[in-house]
Amino acid sequence: MSLYCRALAILFIPLIFIQGCESPRTKSQLTVFAASSLTDVLQVLKEEFEKNNPQAEVRLIFGGSQILRFQIEQGAAADLFISAHPEHVRSLMDQRLMKSPEPVAENPLVVMVAPQLVNQITQFENIVEVQSIVVGDENVPLGTYTEEVLDKAAEVFGQSFSDQLRSSIVSKESNSRLVRSKILLGEADAAIVYESDAILTEAGVIRLPEVLATKARYTLAESVEPRSLVVNDFRKFLSSERARRVFTEFAMPVVSEKQGSADE
Repeated sequence: MSLYCRALAILFIPLIFIQGCESPRTKSQLTVFAASSLTDVLQVLKEEFEKNNPQAEVRLIFGGSQILRFQIEQGAAADLFISAHPEHVRSLMDQRLMKSPEPVAENPLVVMVAPQLVNQITQFENIVEVQSIVVGDENVPLGTYTEEVLDKAAEVFGQSFSDQLRSSIVSKESNSRLVRSKILLGEADAAIVYESDAILTEAGVIRLPEVLATKARYTLAESVEPRSLVVNDFRKFLSSERARRVFTEFAMPVVSEKQGSADE
């Protein structure tokens, strides 16, 4: 081979190598911080969204709404935040870390009964018969909503009824999934949880009387500096008819802007 041909070969080899190692187009990643009670429904919605948007990759991070809010305050990179209570979104908006809030869905509170007590505890009034009850801590959305239920119970059934319920509380957990696990692991007789956490288990589900009915209100907001190109696409998807059906399957009726504001 002549010197000239060798020189050309040396020049072209790096070009061939570079072209052969060229990586495929990077997907647009979206990071969503969401209340732990949304774990099941958002996993389904994530798969549906990614299937119809192959250029997108959704990263879900679950936890207690108050913990996720704290992480965002400390600089955690969340493109979207879905809280189980509007107050955490309002706090982040006040700090100018989040913007554009909107209601997403509701989740009724119910009594979750241990499988072995399903035939014994059949209505809310029976809950005073159990030995141990688990609830959410007052500092988390589930605990806040539970306090509303207990306060209403005192008005409807009398203070002694409410006091008896409170005396049976053996544990207060930092998120709804931990409350649910206490029942599924046989560590408590009953718990006050979101309906979505109870319906797909072997435990019994007792809906609250109408006069005590309380619902969690999930509120969505986005970072003031979103890092993903698909933020708007995912927000639109969450309000689509397909997403509405999925939320309904998990006992979470979708809330429209006309039904209420995230700032109420």
